Amino acid sequence: MSKLSKRISIYVVSMVCYIIIIGMILYSVVNFRNEYRMEEKRYINTVESSIIDALYTDNIVQELQSLGQKYAMEVMVHEDDQLIYSSIPLQEGTSLKGIVNDNAKVQESFKKLEVQNKEYTIWYVIYQIPFIKTMESFLAKVNLIVVFIYLLLIVLVMLFEFRLLLPLRRVARSIEMAENNELDDLQVDNEKDSLNHRLTNFFLKQRRTLKNVRTHNTTLEIDLALEREHLENTIHLSRGLIHDLKSPVYNVKMDCEIQLETETDTNQRRLLERNIELCTQLLTEINGLLKVLREDVYTLDKSIEEIDGVGLVYATQKHHVSEMRRKQMSFSFEGAETEIFYQNKVGVQLLFHNIFSNMVLYSVPNSYIEVIMERIDNRIMIKCSNKTDEKNMQKIQDGMKYDSYNEVYVSDLGNAYSSGNGLYLIRQLAKFLDGECTYVFDGDIVTTILTLPDKE
Repeated sequence: MSKLSKRISIYVVSMVCYIIIIGMILYSVVNFRNEYRMEEKRYINTVESSIIDALYTDNIVQELQSLGQKYAMEVMVHEDDQLIYSSIPLQEGTSLKGIVNDNAKVQESFKKLEVQNKEYTIWYVIYQIPFIKTMESFLAKVNLIVVFIYLLLIVLVMLFEFRLLLPLRRVARSIEMAENNELDDLQVDNEKDSLNHRLTNFFLKQRRTLKNVRTHNTTLEIDLALEREHLENTIHLSRGLIHDLKSPVYNVKMDCEIQLETETDTNQRRLLERNIELCTQLLTEINGLLKVLREDVYTLDKSIEEIDGVGLVYATQKHHVSEMRRKQMSFSFEGAETEIFYQNKVGVQLLFHNIFSNMVLYSVPNSYIEVIMERIDNRIMIKCSNKTDEKNMQKIQDGMKYDSYNEVYVSDLGNAYSSGNGLYLIRQLAKFLDGECTYVFDGDIVTTILTLPDKE
């Protein structure tokens, strides 16, 4: 049996013993009243039997006198209406009722018996049983239990001393030596205590690890620089790809403007004007994205513009109308007619777009999206609620995880309608805007709470 198993066995046996002892004490205390009553009942039965047995003897008076000396009682016996014995000097015809205090007696009885063709009338009173007789057995049990507890406690203290305190002293000594850098491999080999051996070995491994970290520090710095350069190149490439999107959109806008100059059909002109308007909006959003990519993400708070929060909510909702129709979803908004605040417009647009993308993505069909916007002091709070199922709820919770070892966000890769930024980056973007984005789960309802400061 291993040392750990022995310790567990000792602890289990000790706990069981103490539980049994405590149970015995509690049972004795709770059951003391019943024991006292049972002792009282046995005492009464013994006295009554002794009185009746005395009537079958040849010398009744002498037997009753002996019983009076042995037990705390009073007795009066008539034989064929003739008084033959009375422990109380009473005149003939005296009423027996109330001559003994009720608080002093435990039993009073009046009986008629026929013994050997003689009729006996018996009146007797049994006084309270001496309390010390009952307490003797109870105190004896309690004293035995206390002695057993004391002995068990001594054994446990000795085990505690040898099993815990001595190893702790050795551990304290090893920690002190580790602080003074005095540990070596020879001490590990000579250490007999398994716990201290493991601790000493751990300190030595940590020292070797720190030495290796110092050795590889330069390599890690080089790797970090390479990763930073790779990130910068990725951002430049993304900016170039987004910029390339402007050309086809701009060409479509120019074609529509040229056709609009010669088109005479009213419906066609409306369609061309609508296309020009959409292209203009798309170019504006692309320019906003390029502006963000040119800026340092940590300086978003420097580009402050006036924003109509209500208009931005409805504009963002329109971008997802087709997907909401496909899933037969409804939309409701609660707030003021206009809510003007000052923030980085592109950053807020990205936030709203990604929040709506995730809500539409994770919502179940035939559900709803509810948006509530309100101003609290100098901050704007937007609460977005949508209904989802258990599977999508798990996806949302997985999307909030962060790989602390690799420092890589677990994104929504593989989701057809994901914005690509993920829940974690939404919260980070809100933080860069000096705001906060949290998620509240209530059954199948997910509420995204976005709070942004008004930087007017």
